[in-house]
Amino acid sequence: MKKFLRFLYIFVLLILIILCAIKPPAVETNILKAIIPSETELVDLSGKYSSKVNVLIESDDIENVYAATDLFNQEVDKSDIKSVSADVNKILEVYKKHRGGLLSKNYETLLLSGKFDEVKNQSLQKLYNPLQILVLSPQEDPFFLLTDFLENLGGTSDIITFNDKYYKILNYEFDDNIALSPSQLNKKVEKMVNIQRKLSDNDVKIYLTGAPIHSYFASSRSIIEINIIGIFSILFVCSLCFYYFKTLKILIPMLLSLLAGCIAGYCMTGIFFGNIHILTFVFSTTLIGISADYSLHYFVSKTPDKTPEETINNIIKSLTCGMLTTCSAFLILLFSKTLLLKQIALFTISGLFGVYLFLILFYPILCAKINSNSKKIPQINFKGKKILISGIIILSVIGLWRLNYNDNIKSMYVPSKELVNAEKIFSEVSRAKSKTSFIIVEGKDLEDCLEKEEKISDILNLTEYQAMSRYIPSVQKQKQNKNLIERLYSTEKTDYVTSPQKYPQTPDLVFSEENFPFLNNFIYEKNKTIMLLYDFDSPELIEGIEGVKYFDIQKDVSNIVKTCRQNCSRLFIPVFALLFVILAIIFGVKNSIKIMLPSMLASLFVIGLTGILGIDINLFHILAVFLLIGFGLDYSIFRFNGSKQVNDAVFMSCITSVFSFMLLSLTGFKLISSIGFVLSIGLLTSYILSIFLISKD
Repeated sequence: MKKFLRFLYIFVLLILIILCAIKPPAVETNILKAIIPSETELVDLSGKYSSKVNVLIESDDIENVYAATDLFNQEVDKSDIKSVSADVNKILEVYKKHRGGLLSKNYETLLLSGKFDEVKNQSLQKLYNPLQILVLSPQEDPFFLLTDFLENLGGTSDIITFNDKYYKILNYEFDDNIALSPSQLNKKVEKMVNIQRKLSDNDVKIYLTGAPIHSYFASSRSIIEINIIGIFSILFVCSLCFYYFKTLKILIPMLLSLLAGCIAGYCMTGIFFGNIHILTFVFSTTLIGISADYSLHYFVSKTPDKTPEETINNIIKSLTCGMLTTCSAFLILLFSKTLLLKQIALFTISGLFGVYLFLILFYPILCAKINSNSKKIPQINFKGKKILISGIIILSVIGLWRLNYNDNIKSMYVPSKELVNAEKIFSEVSRAKSKTSFIIVEGKDLEDCLEKEEKISDILNLTEYQAMSRYIPSVQKQKQNKNLIERLYSTEKTDYVTSPQKYPQTPDLVFSEENFPFLNNFIYEKNKTIMLLYDFDSPELIEGIEGVKYFDIQKDVSNIVKTCRQNCSRLFIPVFALLFVILAIIFGVKNSIKIMLPSMLASLFVIGLTGILGIDINLFHILAVFLLIGFGLDYSIFRFNGSKQVNDAVFMSCITSVFSFMLLSLTGFKLISSIGFVLSIGLLTSYILSIFLISKD
């Protein structure tokens, strides 16, 4: 019978591998897609500008800026990068040909109010301003309407002067096939970083900003930290195993079982969801570490006088119960509305079940000739049981009373000082505002969208914002402007132009991707455009306008993360209720309470400890508690259902896990350190409590 089951196990695993090979699941890195159930527009807006890199070139000499710009453009690999920087000279020529209907908001307001004298006075000031750059001569544009229009857009020069230095901004955007692949994106960004370091010297400084830059440095730092942690963890586990078992041969079946579990979890999640979020790997592969406990219990129970089959039979009840309770804890997450929680649940359940079956079916074959001389680990006797438990409960209550929450995704990542400085300089030079919100405008066609944008601009009295209608007025607006300009020409004459001043008859300006490629940034999809508002906090002013949706990404995302955290917290009650029912059926009501108490108290204590230490609770602290439940329950179940010798396996499982997670808590990436903190403190607490509370009557 077991031969057939082994064949069936291998066959099913191969089928899963083949199905995944035919259509490999993509790796998703957008955190919002993992936690937002249905608001795809919010996800799209947050990711729309996440593939863009800003290059800021700084120098005291304008010639150095131009030279560095040319060199940077020459060395950048443009095979998967498209420049989204505006060609100022080309656009200027387009505006000249269509200038007859172009007016700045300032001049439009003055002309609508009939203040023609004020327009004339401002034109005179431009003429005699020694620093003024005139786009057209006074004979072509006596009132300098086009000059004023372009100044309203940011000027006509591609060089920015700020704090007595010259700056040039280059904008690049990675193609979707690169932007959606973290490994390929990091390789491209690494090349840009190398170019930056190569060209930066005492005369020229180059700054890089944008989401891909932050992702590159964050992932590079995390990879280094995790690799170091992995090396220390492996050395620690190997040393402990060699100390206890006097052999390292046991690591081979342990690694094979872990590999089988990871393959099962990966394939099942990829097949059902089509993609796997990177956070699913972070949580689920961590939890599959529980399966190492199964192997440790097997080898601790294996003695020279027992066959592998007898060893399996001695621990089968503990293994089965541990697997069922852990999988049941995560089964609840399948019914949540959050994609990340569903993926973690399926990955974990599939992985643990795969490891469990591998151990039962294949360990009797793989471990038949592996003999270990186990060394008894001295058991530590704790005194003051009541004092310790009372102290844990009191500290938990005090900490829970002082809890603070932080649902801001940005708090999960703290950039380096170098990147913070680059973002600050770029923000000052580009005059970017600290807070940006979005409006999606939907119309019958592009012209209708432009008209709605202009209506919104008038209602909100916007002065600083970005939208397509700022660069290309609607045809309706251009007709209005032409009438105003014609009235100006017929009413006022300038003294500094002697030739006849005629109103320029020019065709309407319309959007062309060839002339305005950078305006694609404002197109959401067909017949939908995007407006960027700066430091805007009055969305109620645009309520009721048909085809208009307002998004404050930072606020909206924080609310969604908060909702996700609250929903996860509410799942603890049904999770513990389900586990209680399962344990009560197997061990009885009284014993099930004993088994669950260490995990429950440890969960309360570690959350309470964050309050005492002044650490703000985030979503990932809460998610880590689910991992704590899985680990902690296994400790209690094995201790309750096993022999005294099993205590060694529980101790080894705990000490290896606590060591690894303690190192994780020291990483610079707060998302990972949050998990490490909860699990290192929680597992140690759960283990200590299990010594006091778990005993068979």
